[in-house]
Formats: sequence, structure tokens, C-alpha cells
Amino acid sequence: MRPFFAHGAEPREVLHAPPKGFQAAAKNFFGARLVGGQEPSVVTARPASLHTSSQRAGLRYEDKVKAFLAVRFGSSFLPGPWFEWFEGGVRRRGQPDAVLPVVLRGDQKATNVIFECKAYHTPLAWWQLRKLYQPIVEEALERPTRVVEICNLYDSQLSLPEPAYLLQSFDDLTALREDAFYVLPWKPGDL
Repeated sequence: MRPFFAHGAEPREVLHAPPKGFQAAAKNFFGARLVGGQEPSVVTARPASLHTSSQRAGLRYEDKVKAFLAVRFGSSFLPGPWFEWFEGGVRRRGQPDAVLPVVLRGDQKATNVIFECKAYHTPLAWWQLRKLYQPIVEEALERPTRVVEICNLYDSQLSLPEPAYLLQSFDDLTALREDAFYVLPWKPGDL
């Protein structure tokens, strides 16, 4: 699988700033653990009238992805699990959209795939997956992780801090590398 580079060019060193308001996991975090199943997040707990139209579209898309993954992968699929960790004596909590244990091809050990579902391909997914959820989930579940952004609309011109490897289907999940960022364009109704 080859990474996709916008305009067919090889990647170059580009400095990317995190999105406004984003807070990565600190390098010295500790005590990461899974604290429970799906609970309402701050965003979804708010009345729908307080969401922007983009947020409502994203939440509808996320619900469709999670419903599909639950049917496809059954009880091993964890939709919206909550994790807790500590940074400088302060407790933090985070909720990736989903986590799925997967056995990689040619390997007997399980790994975890963390999913972020976005209606539109966005750099925020990279920051959430790579700089927040991946280190936390790896420590909490004590196994390596892979990261995948699932998006309804993919924009190949969007610049990320690293190359994005495009997946063709959910069947590709057993061939993921730990050191790569994956994007799976998926529309409800795709199999």
C-alpha cells in the first residue's frame, strides 16, 4: 500500500500547527485506563439545537459508521469508549469514536484500531488520533494501536503532518502498519 501524496509529489517537511483549542496528551501522562463504555460526550449531550449544521451532519455520519461497524464486527467492537489519564496531577478524559481489536495478517498478536469518524476529511482527525488517542489507548489497553480516519468526503488536497495511506475497504484493516496514518473514505451503503 502506497501513501497518497497530494499532486503526486513526495512529502516534504511541513510544519503543522494543531487546530485551535486542541490539547494533545502530554508526554509525561500516566495512569491511562479504560473507564467505561459509551457515555454521552459533551458535544452529543447538548441539545441538538446548539449544534451547527456541520456538527449535526458529522454526528449523523458517525452514528451510521458505528452502526455499520457494530454489525460487521460484533461484540469486539467498542463504540465511543471512555479513557481516563493523568497529566501533572490533573485528571483528563477522552473518547475516541471507536476502538476495534484486530489480529494482523501474519501475526498472532492482537492490535487495536482506533477510529475517528468525520463527515469531511480534516486535519483534526490526525491530531486526535496521533497526538491524543493513540498514546492513551496504547497504554490503557497495553498493546500497539493503528489509527484510521473514516470520512464521507475525502479531499486529496488537504495537507496533514504525515502522508495519508488510503484504504479501499474495511478488509484492509488486517494489514495496517503501526507507523502510518490511514484514511478510509466510506459512504453509508458501501460494503
